[in-house]
Amino acid sequence: MNTIDETPPPVAPRPGHASVTSVLKWMLLTIVLALVCWRARTLWLEGRQQGGQLEFSAGWLLAAAGIYLVGWLPSLWYWRRLLADAGHPVSFPVAARAYFCGHLGKYVPGKAAVLVIRAALLKPHGVPTSVAALTATWEALVLMGVGGVLGVALAPSLLPQETIDRLPAPLDRLVSSPLLLAAAILFLALLAFPLATRLVTRVAARMAGTSSARATVSTRRLLIGMGVLVLVWTCHGLSLAWTLQGLGSGPLEWSRLPGWTAAVGLATAIGFIALFAPGGVGVREGLLIESLAQAGIAQQQAVVASIVLRGVWLAAEISTAAILYYLGDALVTPTTDTVEPSD
Repeated sequence: MNTIDETPPPVAPRPGHASVTSVLKWMLLTIVLALVCWRARTLWLEGRQQGGQLEFSAGWLLAAAGIYLVGWLPSLWYWRRLLADAGHPVSFPVAARAYFCGHLGKYVPGKAAVLVIRAALLKPHGVPTSVAALTATWEALVLMGVGGVLGVALAPSLLPQETIDRLPAPLDRLVSSPLLLAAAILFLALLAFPLATRLVTRVAARMAGTSSARATVSTRRLLIGMGVLVLVWTCHGLSLAWTLQGLGSGPLEWSRLPGWTAAVGLATAIGFIALFAPGGVGVREGLLIESLAQAGIAQQQAVVASIVLRGVWLAAEISTAAILYYLGDALVTPTTDTVEPSD
């Protein structure tokens, strides 16, 4: 990634416009949360009538938290590579501290706090604010794009066969052949690749608040990132599977891992797009509830799993961020960081 640090002076938003936008966001969030709560209550009552039961296993939930954190390592690796490409390599402890502390910023409305936290923690190590923000935005956009594409491509594995059989032709044949569907989506993605690159560059600059800065990511780096970031969603799909295990859903069926990966990837990507929802709260839970219910998970487990998964992931993020933040001075020394040679 090549960048020119040309951060423009901030432009104060019009007070009236900002207040109206804020009110609309909170209204939309309230409506979404109300609908999700209504749907969750309906499924919960149906599950109780059917005699559904829940079991809790701390071991499986701890495992779900662990694999969730491990799943972020490929994304952290990709961000470090983007920083190195921009001429500002940092060591793994420095990047990890900024990366995991920045995760908590997604719960601030607008999600821009993620960029602010990462940039602030990298600034003492010689990384310009615009470079930190742009690379972080690129990493997030590519990550969520991969999650969304995986979610669409693997979504048919969530559907029972009787639902697929009711689909009109040729949609039923496409849905019943995941490899064919994935190939079609990949083909369309490659066709749109040049346009997507320019679009992501503009969105990254706008989200980072450095609209006059120029940033480019090589095609090779982008394709490598897309391949590596598949591992993130695979681990997060496994985290959902182990969360279901921790709620007594029965033995783990590895053949269902693509479905869990699809559910997590699509729900998280759509939650990311919903800027009115801090951390995608409500949006992600609603989509997960519907995905799990469609996949045949008992209604009570579908509701509780979506909530418990949020709690497991949040607890893992807070504990990791706290450890890395307060041990930061012992782990790193500003301006003396080194990084492995870029591949």
